[in-house]
Formats: sequence, C-alpha cells, structure tokens
Amino acid sequence: MVIKIDSEIELRQLELRDSIDIFETIDSQRDYLGKWLPFVAFTKDQVLNLRASKETENYSPEIFLRTWKFTAN
Repeated sequence: MVIKIDSEIELRQLELRDSIDIFETIDSQRDYLGKWLPFVAFTKDQVLNLRASKETENYSPEIFLRTWKFTAN
C-alpha cells in the first residue's frame, strides 16, 4: 500500500531497493545522527543492513524515510 502525501512525499513499506538511499543518508550524516541513534555506528553496508532489519522481530513496516538530495550550484 502506498499513501501519497503530496507530489514529493509518499508513505510505503521499505523495500530492498531503498537500501542505497537509506545507507547514503545515514553515511552522509553519521556524526549528527550518531548522537541520537545507536545503530548508526553499526551501519556499514547498505544491502545487509536493510535485509538484517527485515529479519528481526522488531522490524516495523510502518517506518519510513524521506531523503533529501542537495546539489551544489
């Protein structure tokens, strides 16, 4: 199920194809996110991280992530 919020935001269950965007977001913000999210220090691989998350009993498909991609002018 996909819930469209607006033209740029949608809510949906995480899929393996999301792993690259999730990893790149975490990797580019390690210092900032690591202050509050203990899993950041252990996030080393994009595919294995999402696959491992989905295999745990605590996996919640309601979790969503919005990534911002900035480009320099």
